[in-house]
Amino acid sequence: MRKITIYQEGEAIRLFDDNSSSIQEASKELTKLMHSNNVSVLVTTASALIIRPSKINSILIEDLNIDEEDDTDESLLVDTVKDMVNETPPSSIQEVDVITDV
Repeated sequence: MRKITIYQEGEAIRLFDDNSSSIQEASKELTKLMHSNNVSVLVTTASALIIRPSKINSILIEDLNIDEEDDTDESLLVDTVKDMVNETPPSSIQEVDVITDV
């Protein structure tokens, strides 16, 4: 799974694509889109986006594939969550002003 984020005039448009091509191949295709002077259609497996390339500031392509055999990140996350649940907030005593005039 790949996430494509298009930054256009202060907005971020996020698309998801399930294409098996490499990030380098996707970059080449999106570079062709950026060189175009015409309104273009960017088609992914989940959506289609009609876009004016002259308004695009940048494009970020991220690979979201997670190696299922490597669960170190998942165990780290679980440990962090456990630590957060077991953490007790520090006790603090604060004086409160009471307003008696009405």
